[in-house]
Amino acid sequence: MNRAGGAPLFIVERMRTVPGGTETVVRLTQPALRRTSALPGIAERVLGRLPDIVRHRCESPKGLGIAGEFADTESAHLLEHVALELLVREGHPRTMAGRTTWDFGRDGHGVYRIFLGCEDVEAVRCALEEACVLIEQLTAERTRC
Repeated sequence: MNRAGGAPLFIVERMRTVPGGTETVVRLTQPALRRTSALPGIAERVLGRLPDIVRHRCESPKGLGIAGEFADTESAHLLEHVALELLVREGHPRTMAGRTTWDFGRDGHGVYRIFLGCEDVEAVRCALEEACVLIEQLTAERTRC
């Protein structure tokens, strides 16, 4: 899905099964939206659409809780959590872990690696696609206000 007729926010470049889950390489297409702070109100909109996401834990050193983390984090990190919640809604265990990392020197600017603790690559693919669409919809809601 495209935002307002433009490019999608994320492009899934490749996926692979790794020990304990699936690693997906995604590219952020709009550098200005690298951090969720560039999307005012995105945390509230995500929590409104996926209220059980508040149960997620995040090992960020900031200790902000999930709503505070979503307000100012990497957009790919938000994508990770939304995909995890969608996997849980499909019956995967809530204890599933996720992690978002990046090494712009190795992979290029705007490229992120998202690990989801699910070895079912097709389920991860569907969850990430749905998460991309949802985040793009919630981003578009901001621009209509």
